Amino acid sequence: IIGHHYGGALAAWVQSIDSNHTITIANCHAKNVTITLTPDANKDNGDKAGGLIGYTVRTNLNNCTVDNATVTAYRDCGGLIGCANDDTRGKDLSVTNSIIIADQLVDYIESGKAANAGEITGRRGAPVSYDSTAENVEVIVKRKMDAVIASNNLTAGFYLLDGFTMNATE
Repeated sequence: IIGHHYGGALAAWVQSIDSNHTITIANCHAKNVTITLTPDANKDNGDKAGGLIGYTVRTNLNNCTVDNATVTAYRDCGGLIGCANDDTRGKDLSVTNSIIIADQLVDYIESGKAANAGEITGRRGAPVSYDSTAENVEVIVKRKMDAVIASNNLTAGFYLLDGFTMNATE
């Protein structure tokens, strides 16, 4: 799946219109998937990429798995869900043998945005609760070194310095 905004092997966006969690996704499994979201021509978006779902609001997920996925976005990218909001709940969720990449080396209209990359979920709004596991999942954050220095926020990840990539560990 290739695009600019909201992407997942099952769905780009899932949202219950009421607070009763009428949407339940159960027994869904994604295997051997590649999700790649890049900023658009306006240097915006490139976010909310998940191995299963790009964005969730008031949704229940039960017994859902992702195996052997590569999920890449500028920000808000996760092995299962790119961004989960407003009381999304999950039980028996897992991500295995996957790579999650927040690629912030490209030009972006709001360069100060956080990467929000994670094994299960990239960005979690409140309240979100899960019962989940991740095994053999690598999360990579690529940032330009000058942006990292300007923000005084050197964290674990990959950085581009004078055309060379370096790996910083915690």
